[in-house]
Amino acid sequence: MIYQKYLLRQNLQYFLLISTVLICLVWFSKAVSFLNLITENGISLKQFLQLFIFISPWVLSYILPFSLLIANILTINSLQQNSEITVLKSCSVSNFNLAKPIILLGLLVSLIAYSISFYFMPYANRQLKLFRNNLQENYSNIALQSGVFENIKNTTIYVQKRQQDNLFGLFIYDQSNADYSVAITAQNAKLNTANNSLKLILNNGTLQKFNYKNEKTETLYFQQYSFSLNENENNEESSITLKPNERYFHELLYPEPNLSSDYLPKLDTELHQRLIFPITPFIFSLLAGIFLLKNYSIRNKNIKNNAYFLTYSLSFFIINIVFKSISQNNSHYIFLNYLNCLMFIIVPFFILYNVKKHH
Repeated sequence: MIYQKYLLRQNLQYFLLISTVLICLVWFSKAVSFLNLITENGISLKQFLQLFIFISPWVLSYILPFSLLIANILTINSLQQNSEITVLKSCSVSNFNLAKPIILLGLLVSLIAYSISFYFMPYANRQLKLFRNNLQENYSNIALQSGVFENIKNTTIYVQKRQQDNLFGLFIYDQSNADYSVAITAQNAKLNTANNSLKLILNNGTLQKFNYKNEKTETLYFQQYSFSLNENENNEESSITLKPNERYFHELLYPEPNLSSDYLPKLDTELHQRLIFPITPFIFSLLAGIFLLKNYSIRNKNIKNNAYFLTYSLSFFIINIVFKSISQNNSHYIFLNYLNCLMFIIVPFFILYNVKKHH
């Protein structure tokens, strides 16, 4: 139908515009707080942008439902003010058919929300955790100024001259190992920050390894040598305890057998929220079909309808949060979340199908 494509296009335009504005506002507010990562910790612009990408799924999971909520209000109020709904109703178009494009967009946004919930959210949270760990381990208090002895955990580094990432005249004394110490000299070196890891690529130097047990020194001459400044070189995901929001859906469904009994209810709650929360845009669209299309021909009731729509929409969201808190403490109450969703899905469909009897 032409009118359904028109309604879908108009609603989609509002949705994309509002989402873009909200995302820009959130990113701008975060950018101000993240600027110190560049100025104080010396991370690259590429890593700075990666940080924004990692927080995007979390931001989108909240922005998408409320962007759609506002878009629904703007779309239907615009149709009412221009008497377009009245014209469509005079052509025997039912409320349900009018609501179809709005519900369809809500369903599409919910599918996107599910993809974020099942894959992009845990992936981004894992990467963000690795990023933070590497940032703390690799970049804190690392200035490497010319002519200054820098102490980085159990390693002392002296740089005779520095030009951005190029270092000249290096001396490194590493006492991080309990069995031996290492003294390294190099003519020059380059800082390498690839893959969230900080390394010094040393050129033309010597490495002296002193063994504490036999008190012997071994000397190695090298043309190029890579020295890691990571506190923990083994930076695999498996070495990091994953929080519930950092786990994929199958990891929530089939957790490791050695997890504590206190931790398992949190995984159950997270699993069910992954199933429940993404349906919020769809429910918002159903509620829009009821309260914003109701009394379409009475313009002075627009404000009242908008108030009803916002009240019921926010009620669903708040009840969901309350039930989530309850189920976190007792997993036996998880069914309340599903009951809340069913109530806010079945009732709107019932009203949409039966409201035509009143017109």
